[in-house]
Amino acid sequence: MDQLSSGTSAELVRAILDGGNVMPDLRDLILTRASGNPFFMEELTHSLLEDGSILKKDDQYVLRAKASDIQVPDTVQGIIAARMDRLEDGLKRIMQVASVIGREFAFRILNAITEMKEDLKSNLINLQGLEFIYEKSLFPELEYIFRHALSQEVAYNSLLLKRRKEIHEKIGNATEELYPDRLEEFYEMLAYHYAKSDDISKACHYLKLSGDKARKTFLTTQAFEFYNEAAKLLRNQPDDHENRRLRLAVIQPMARLTTVLGSPEGSFELLTEGEKLANDLANKKALAHFQTALGIFYLTSLPASYDLSWRRTRSIKARSAFT
Repeated sequence: MDQLSSGTSAELVRAILDGGNVMPDLRDLILTRASGNPFFMEELTHSLLEDGSILKKDDQYVLRAKASDIQVPDTVQGIIAARMDRLEDGLKRIMQVASVIGREFAFRILNAITEMKEDLKSNLINLQGLEFIYEKSLFPELEYIFRHALSQEVAYNSLLLKRRKEIHEKIGNATEELYPDRLEEFYEMLAYHYAKSDDISKACHYLKLSGDKARKTFLTTQAFEFYNEAAKLLRNQPDDHENRRLRLAVIQPMARLTTVLGSPEGSFELLTEGEKLANDLANKKALAHFQTALGIFYLTSLPASYDLSWRRTRSIKARSAFT
């Protein structure tokens, strides 16, 4: 973030503390601690107002105590965290839940997963007044956005991991319930939230759907990444028949993309994993596919001087897979 000059910084402080003159010791405290960072300056000024360190007497803003006696966190994150700690429980909880949805969040989803439906709108208005969030759009539906990405980050990190996972899962469930006829629009979002939850099955389901969607629109690299993330999750699950079936369903489209992507790093391991899965599951069609893909990999990736006696073996295996 660009640093402001002393003159511009002083003007920003006066703009934030509108309606009165800013005393020199107060101005110098904010400018010295913020070091020209406009976001730090805004958050610090709001924090000092909220904790009572700044008082307004007549038409002047003054410090309640000596500048040297006022404790200020060293980072913007620390200031935001301190501001959040002073919020009422309801406001703090809304910020935390909204932060899990994302920097931008739809009112419908937030409303579906919070337990304060009657007070939600008034609490959101309060958070707007405190300049944590603002309305992003009213149409086609009401959406909000955190004013700064760091505010969302601090709110998100204030949650325990277990609670975060629970909220991520609730967001996935709410999205499925609220948009049943438009789910394809939300595949990527659902994949993200379920991957952050304990519902690995749905995470893999939507990661594969996201990969299929990207592949159809020729976003090859993105498709490969979605499939790869699903494969990683599945490899960490119990190696039973269902797990192998799901892994094969993800690795097959990945294998098709390796040639298009120029055999990226790990292609050989991926193809051999697919070959083993197809063999274990007695899936002859998939087995032939992987053996053919391995043949192409060897042909295009190894030096011309390499011993090519493997070709005959691969060819025989591929043909026998169909019989």
